Amino acid sequence: MVSPKQAAICTKHKNTLAPKVLYKIHPAIGVARAGDSTTEYFIGQEIPGKGPVGAADGRGTAVPNYKDGSGKIKRQAARFRIWRYVWNQKKCKYIPTTEVNADTAGIKKITWSTHLANRKSSFYNFNGPNGDVSPYGAPVGAFSADLRNPSITGTSRRALEIDPGTKQIEGKTAGPVECKTAAAARLPFPGAQPMPIDYLGELQTDNKGRLIVLGGRGIAKPDPQPPAPAISDYANNDRWFDDVSDGPVTAKIELNNGTIISEEEIVGAWVVVGPPDYAPDIQNLVTLYDTLSDVAIQHLKREPYLTNAIYEEYAADKGLQRLVWLHSEFRMGRGLNLYKASFADEIFPLLHRVMQHRWVFFAAFHIHKPYPPTGGMHWDWGTSSNNSSAAQAKRAEIIKRLRLPAGMTMPSHATLAGMGPGTMTMPKLLGDNYRNAGHEKQYASVTALQYALLKQWWMGKFDKDGWPASNDPADLPPPPSDISPEGLDRAGLETCVGGAFFPGIEVSWLIRNPALYWEPFRIDPWERHANGKIKKEASGKSIPKKIAYGSGTIEVRAGFFSQQMALPWQADFYACKKETSGYGWWPAQRPDDVYKTAAAVTTGVSIAWDRGIGGFLDLVNDYGTRGFIVKDGVNYLEKEGP
Repeated sequence: MVSPKQAAICTKHKNTLAPKVLYKIHPAIGVARAGDSTTEYFIGQEIPGKGPVGAADGRGTAVPNYKDGSGKIKRQAARFRIWRYVWNQKKCKYIPTTEVNADTAGIKKITWSTHLANRKSSFYNFNGPNGDVSPYGAPVGAFSADLRNPSITGTSRRALEIDPGTKQIEGKTAGPVECKTAAAARLPFPGAQPMPIDYLGELQTDNKGRLIVLGGRGIAKPDPQPPAPAISDYANNDRWFDDVSDGPVTAKIELNNGTIISEEEIVGAWVVVGPPDYAPDIQNLVTLYDTLSDVAIQHLKREPYLTNAIYEEYAADKGLQRLVWLHSEFRMGRGLNLYKASFADEIFPLLHRVMQHRWVFFAAFHIHKPYPPTGGMHWDWGTSSNNSSAAQAKRAEIIKRLRLPAGMTMPSHATLAGMGPGTMTMPKLLGDNYRNAGHEKQYASVTALQYALLKQWWMGKFDKDGWPASNDPADLPPPPSDISPEGLDRAGLETCVGGAFFPGIEVSWLIRNPALYWEPFRIDPWERHANGKIKKEASGKSIPKKIAYGSGTIEVRAGFFSQQMALPWQADFYACKKETSGYGWWPAQRPDDVYKTAAAVTTGVSIAWDRGIGGFLDLVNDYGTRGFIVKDGVNYLEKEGP
C-alpha cells in the first residue's frame, strides 16, 4: 500500500518534476581495459557472476583466451545500452520496461557521444589520501598541492593532456571511430616535441546499434626531448605519459516521427579504461561494487527529482530492494540490527573470495582452503551456513580475525573472547594510508557494510537464501542469463578494485566521494537546479560539477578518474607487489604468486607472476608478456605467460 507521504511525492512528480517516460544508459559505469593487440578484443562482463561476454552481436572475439594468435593481450571493451523507464503511479517508481536499440519500433537512429581523456600529467602528484575531503578521507596533514610537471606553467599545461574531444557514432556495426587527437591540434610542449601519445581508443557499435568503447593499447611513452626521463616512483614520474583514460557517455534518439530525445533527456553514463585484469576469474576481497554500495547506503540521499527504483519502498528487483533495506537501517558503529543477511548472496561470495586469493598470493595458500584439511582457516560450508547458536563460536573465528573498519565498533560476546595475537589482522593487505604507521587505515579492511553483514552472520541473523542442501558451492544455481539494468551496473564493477586506494588499479579514492552521484553507481557531472535541470552559462554551455579536493575544488570532466592514477600505470603495477613484510596489495588484479601446473599446486611450488621483470621499464616494455590466471578444473593456473 502506498503511504500518504509517498502518494504526495508521486503526485508531485507526475505533475511538476518528472516525465512519464525516461531513458537511462547502462552500465552506469562501464569498464574497458587496455591491451596491446591490434586485431582482437572482447566484450566485458554484463551479467553478475558470469565471465566476459567475449563475442556477441557481430563484435568481439572469444574468451577465455585473453591473448590473440600472436600472443598480444586483447583489449576488453565496454558495451552500453539504453533502457526505457516508465513511471508507475500506483507503485510510485519508475519501472525499466525494455531496452531501446536500433531495431526498436519507431526508432530512426541513435547517436552516441563519448569523450575520453587522460589528464594525468597536468594533475596533482598522487600522495596517498592527501587531499581527500570526502567522508572516507584519512587526513595526514595539510594538503600538499604539488603538481606533476611543475616546470610547465599557465596555459602551456594543456599540452600535458591527451584530449581528443567528444567523438560520435551512429548506426549498426559502425566504426571504428578513433578517439585520437588530430595532428594539427597536438600542442607542443615549451621547447619540446608534441605529445608522444595521441590515441586513447575507439568507438564501434554492434549489430543492434549499441555502443562499444575500446580503450588504448596500454602504451607508456616519455617526452622525447633529451635528457631521457627516468621512472623512479610508483606513481609520479614527470615527462611520462600513458593511454588509459575515462569520460562521459551520452546518447540522443531520433524517432521516425521526427521527435528528438536529447542527450539531456537520457541519463548518461561513464566509462573507465584501466589496465588488464590478469586474474579475471578471481575477485578482489573488496570490489568496486562493494565500495560504491557502501557509499550508497551510508551517504546518498534521494533528490526529489531523482525518484527511482533504488530508494523506493516498492523496489521489486532483489538487489535494489537490498539497498533500500540497508539504506534505511545501517548506522555507522553499530552496523545493522534487524536485517537478515543472505548466506548465498552476501556471505558466501565474500568468504569464497578470501579462498580464491590462495591462487595469486602465496601467504594464503596453506591458510585459506576448503574444509577438511587441518590447520589454518578452512571453510566448512555446512557449519558456515548453519545459523544455529551452536555454530556461532565457529563463525566467531572469522570475526575475530577481521580488522575493524574505520568507524565500526567491535561487538562484545563470549564467543569473541581471547582476542590475542593473530586476531584483527586480516586481510593481509595494505591500506589507503599505509605509510603512516599506526593509522587506522595503514592496512586494508573490508568496508563498513561488509563488516556489518558479517556481524549479522556471526550473530545468526541470516538466511540460507538458496544455499544448496548439499553444502557444495558447485550446486548453487547458475547466474541468470538475462540482461537487466541492475545487472549491467553491477557486473563490471565487481571486476574492479574497491580498495586500497594507493592509488588503486582502475580508479582511486575520488570514486567514493558521495557528491559525485545522483543515484547509486551513477555519476552526475553537472551542476543542477532544484528541479534537476542542468545549470547553464549565458552562452548555453553546461556547467560542470565541482568536487572538493584538498583546499579547493576540481571539475568533473573527461579524464576525472584516470588523472589520479599512477603515471605511467606500469610503475604502480611493478612497485605495488607483495612486500617483504608479507603484506600484499591487489593480488586478484595484479598477481604475486602463481601456479603453472596442477602438479605445482600439489607440491605448493609457486612462481612469481612478474618473473623476468627487473624494473619499471621492463614492465613498460613487456606488460604484454605477463600471464593470465584462469580456472582450470579445480585449480586456477597461469596461462599464456612467459
